[in-house]
Parts: sequence; C-alpha cells; structure tokens
Amino acid sequence: MTEEIFTIKIDYDNPIELSDFSESLVATADQFHSHIIEEKQNINEDQIKLYICEIEKGSIIAKIKALGEHAGTTINGTNILDGFLSKTKNVVDYFLGNIDIKPELNINELQNYKKILQPAASDKGTSLSFNVEEGGIQTINLTINHVEANAAQNRINHEIGLLKLPENSIRHKVLFYCYQARNDKKSKTGDMGIIENIDSSPVKTIYMDESIKEQILKNPFDVAYIVDVDVHTINRKAKLYKVLKIYDVVDQ
Repeated sequence: MTEEIFTIKIDYDNPIELSDFSESLVATADQFHSHIIEEKQNINEDQIKLYICEIEKGSIIAKIKALGEHAGTTINGTNILDGFLSKTKNVVDYFLGNIDIKPELNINELQNYKKILQPAASDKGTSLSFNVEEGGIQTINLTINHVEANAAQNRINHEIGLLKLPENSIRHKVLFYCYQARNDKKSKTGDMGIIENIDSSPVKTIYMDESIKEQILKNPFDVAYIVDVDVHTINRKAKLYKVLKIYDVVDQ
C-alpha cells in the first residue's frame, strides 16, 4: 500500500510571521483531529496525529504524514488525508461563495479555519496551497490567494458573529434551584441557578418581577422550584435564565 502525504506550501513576497505559520499548523492539526472523530473510522483518534516529515527549500513547503501514536506507524489505505483536505476545500469553497452547501461548524472550528488561512491573508503577495498525494500522484489540491483568503475570513467572521447572537427559548415546568442568591428582591445581579436538564453548571439568573424573587428568597437553598424559564443561549450554551413563573416547591 502507498502512503498519503499532505503538503502545505506558502508562496510569499515578504517574510511570513512565525505566529501566523505556527497557528495555521496547530489549527490544521486540531481540525484533522475533529475529522477523525466525525468520520468514525476504525482508528483511535487519540493515537493518530499529523507529523512534519520534511521541509523543502524555496517557498515554505511542509510535507506531513498521518502517523501512529509513537510516530512509527504510517496509516495506510484509509484515504484519511484525502478526506480531510476534501472537507477543508468544501469549507473554503463555501465561504468563497463557490458552493451552496453550508458546512456544520461550531465557533472553535470556524476560528481554526480562520487561522489556517491566516498566512495567505496577512500579506498581499502570499498564496497558500494544500495538496494530498498518494504514491507520487496528486489526488486533491486547494490553492487560495491573498484576496480569497481575506474574503473567506470576512465571511467566517460573519458566521462567528451569528453563532454568538443570543438564542432564546422558553422552557415550561422545569426544576430550578438556587446556586447563589443575593438577599435583595430588587437586585438584578448576583443570582445564579441550576436547571439540570438544561445545564448542570450554575447560570446567571434574573426574575420576571420582584414577587418571584421575593418568593425565592423565602427559602433559596433548601428547596427547588418548578418554573417556566426563558433560556438565553450563546452558541447553544445557556448563559442566562429569566424565571417567568413559579408553579410549585419541591424539597431537595
């Protein structure tokens, strides 16, 4: 079986800042790890990593292999690097407006792709290319210039902004209990509560009106409350509870 080699090449007019190059490599490795997990191949994602096996002269050219845990075993016959670069190309093509199929990415993944593109985005005389070859035959290629890298990064930034917008949903008759309570019914700060079927961690809490807060303060820590709550989330994680109504009290 022939082995796959993943090549990153940066052509440049001006020197590339070391942090841009290193962060691009780290982000590439992080996305590769995510790719292994998503593909659910018969490979332990904790035992396979990307390793630089060669640096060539001229432009910055790094040849990379997917190797086993102790860098001694080449992973053959899985097209793992080909699949990873295909996915990366689809993401870049989407943010360049070349394809319509939107990839499902979280904020961390979006930030990784920004970093991957940064060497090309940082200087107008720079281009960035990735390719995978197997047995000396190139199977897939992605090349992006300075203008394209900046355009893709701008659209990625927009997508990150959309994910950070709060999402609201009202949950009815859920069990809520206090984690921290400020002994002031008029206070809008200092209160935190837990709703375990939403998030086991304490979340900042406010109340619809003073009467609800007053009822909570009668016994904030020895009982739980069945409530309606407006859940405000960022990137699908609860960041604020607004208690709207109390139905009942339950002993803890």
